[in-house]
Amino acid sequence: KQRKVVGALVAYGAVVLAILQGADLLFAILLLPDIAFTLLAIGCMAGFPVVVVLSWVYDLTVHGLRRASEVTEEVKHQKVPLKRYLELVGAFTVAGLVIAVTAGAVGRANYPTSSDDGTVGLAVFPFRTLGSIGAEWSEGAPDLLATSLDGTPGLRVVDPWPLWANLRDGADSPAPAPEPDEANVLTGEAEAHRYLLGSVVASGDQVEVALRLYQIGRSEPIGVFSIQSDASDLSNAVRELALLTLTHVWGPLRPRDLPAELGINATQSPEAMKAYLAAKEAMRRGLFDSANVAIDRAIVLDSTFALAMVEAIAIKSWLVSSQGGPYGGFFELLDRAEPYAEALNERTRLRLRATRASVRTD
Repeated sequence: KQRKVVGALVAYGAVVLAILQGADLLFAILLLPDIAFTLLAIGCMAGFPVVVVLSWVYDLTVHGLRRASEVTEEVKHQKVPLKRYLELVGAFTVAGLVIAVTAGAVGRANYPTSSDDGTVGLAVFPFRTLGSIGAEWSEGAPDLLATSLDGTPGLRVVDPWPLWANLRDGADSPAPAPEPDEANVLTGEAEAHRYLLGSVVASGDQVEVALRLYQIGRSEPIGVFSIQSDASDLSNAVRELALLTLTHVWGPLRPRDLPAELGINATQSPEAMKAYLAAKEAMRRGLFDSANVAIDRAIVLDSTFALAMVEAIAIKSWLVSSQGGPYGGFFELLDRAEPYAEALNERTRLRLRATRASVRTD
């Protein structure tokens, strides 16, 4: 008590509390990972024994910090001006800020928020479903959401096909919705920076879709949003989810862009959309025959479904390659898709042109 150790610890504790509270808010804005705050807290806690030693060995006097053994009785009884207290608090605050900056730099180095060119990588995982609802919502909706976001400037969407392969028990089994810890690991392996988890609850002919957007390395989501939709209106539901995702994916430091794919509906036919999603799901499971049947059905149900026509060429290529048969019928699909190319985003239009060029190659 004579050495004022308790008072020094209380003062230091107040400074630490203020630094940690400020860092908690700032780190969330900067999307820094949990490890950054952990390192900061450890650094601040390590300062307590330092404060004990300093307060025992030194006295705060009108002249600043002096060794207790060198302070005369006259100086001890002189009132210490407020300026000296503020200088001491300022020194500890600066030390805390240095620790905070270092912790943030270490966290950012291990869990970057974007690539070197500023592009944000996003992984979209299968949704968890509850109630009587088809597979088009568990795997189809997130797959279509990834497609709708793909091509947005400044955003790189991870291909669901290889991303979800690690979730399946077998090649032809469905991909379950992962827990955040597992999704965090898979997102890191895909060299992405954010990931989306979702849940779909069905009630009659209505569904409620809730999405949680995470920054890799953070345990709490950086964005939570939901919509309600008709169970049969998956296409418009995904378009709305794409818009909401883009309002959150950049964090508070960057304005949103428009989604790339579903600014114009890919198809007005719910059944055609279901068939298209069934084809994509079958392809992810390696069921080329089933995918071929489903994509043909999608095109029959909507003869203007350009996105399905582009996907059909890829599916039929895989099918004939696996069977060792001759390639054929691709020009017809390309010619049918061309008049409706405006319903595609720029990246898919380029894919259409590249496909035409590759088909023409002898």
